[in-house]
Amino acid sequence: MSVEIKVERKELFDWRKKEWVDELLPTLSVSRANKVRGTNTTVTAGSHRIGPGSSFLMTYLSIQSGSPGLWWSLTREGTPYPGEQRGTVDVGYFESKGVETRLGDIKSPVHTLGGGSFRIRLITPGSAKDFGVAFEGIEL
Repeated sequence: MSVEIKVERKELFDWRKKEWVDELLPTLSVSRANKVRGTNTTVTAGSHRIGPGSSFLMTYLSIQSGSPGLWWSLTREGTPYPGEQRGTVDVGYFESKGVETRLGDIKSPVHTLGGGSFRIRLITPGSAKDFGVAFEGIEL
């Protein structure tokens, strides 16, 4: 009795390296979660710095509001690397308390961000607001 094992390999073209690489690219896995209580100012609940020449593929984003009337933002911050943009990437609003979850994967991420840093913030000034954020992704 003989057993035949067939192995298939899929390759992708890496434009940064200018060569064909295995579909499973070497990556850095990133996972963050935080809960904050906002006051009269903007509060950062989550952030991550992406190295020059790298990309961050956000595959999971979950925003939790313990209070109604909450605005949040995902922004590119600081001094970006050459060719990278700063500014607002995403904004959301909670009419009532609850959770907003966005799921993606490596082939269709929730957000793709280049080198620099990004922040997820509670941007609703006023009375105390409960706010939670969790995100996961891979850095290529």
